[in-house]
Amino acid sequence: MITTKTPYSVPNLERSFIIMECLGQSSEGLTLTELVNQTGLPQNSIFRICRTLETLGYLTRHPESKRHHLTQKIINLALGAITPGKNIASHAASFLKKIADQTGETCCLGTIVKQRGVVLAVEEGSNAFRFHIDPGTSFALHSSAPGKAMLAHLQDRESFVRGLSLENFNENTITSHDDLLAHINEVEQAGHGIDDEEEHYGQRCVGAAIRTETGVGVCSIWITAPSSRLPQKQIPRIGQSIHQACLQVEQLLRQP
Repeated sequence: MITTKTPYSVPNLERSFIIMECLGQSSEGLTLTELVNQTGLPQNSIFRICRTLETLGYLTRHPESKRHHLTQKIINLALGAITPGKNIASHAASFLKKIADQTGETCCLGTIVKQRGVVLAVEEGSNAFRFHIDPGTSFALHSSAPGKAMLAHLQDRESFVRGLSLENFNENTITSHDDLLAHINEVEQAGHGIDDEEEHYGQRCVGAAIRTETGVGVCSIWITAPSSRLPQKQIPRIGQSIHQACLQVEQLLRQP
């Protein structure tokens, strides 16, 4: 991996971020050898940096597989970038719990990182069978309820959408940029987005967007449920309820 050289660069700091970005793109974690192969950095350097990040709590290493994983502590850095000086996860926590309690379904908070969505916080539902989602999980924007809701509130919506790779998960997936833009316009009008089995059969999601005061980022609150427990006729009501929760979070973020 090529690094950018400037008169004021700190090589090991630069390498640390390269390693973390590489780990952030791996769902199964990476061994030392795999990190060497993917980054092109010296093995000794990667070893020392990983040990340092582990000591600081940003990295863990599985004792058996020797695979390195990012910890949830890294999410705190993302939260600071979305709403400087305010932890949006803390402000949204009570609303996630309320929605999870009311619906019985897992409720999440997420944002956009590069061209993917990333889960920031999770409140698990009360149903015996429920979806388990880990903070840090990434998801496609074009096929997800939170993704569509957030795309609808981007200032550079069209250029951003046209830069997305629209992976085809099944026949329900939107794979045309023009169709996606038209659909996002509908999402903006409705106040909420839906995933109608567009990535996984038997799974539906509904979510709405939180617009941050700084305009730097946009977040979303959503629920994920089996299609049998989230029929289409209930989506407008639940979508409106989540939209109202997002508006209340926005009000809290505007308070001094």
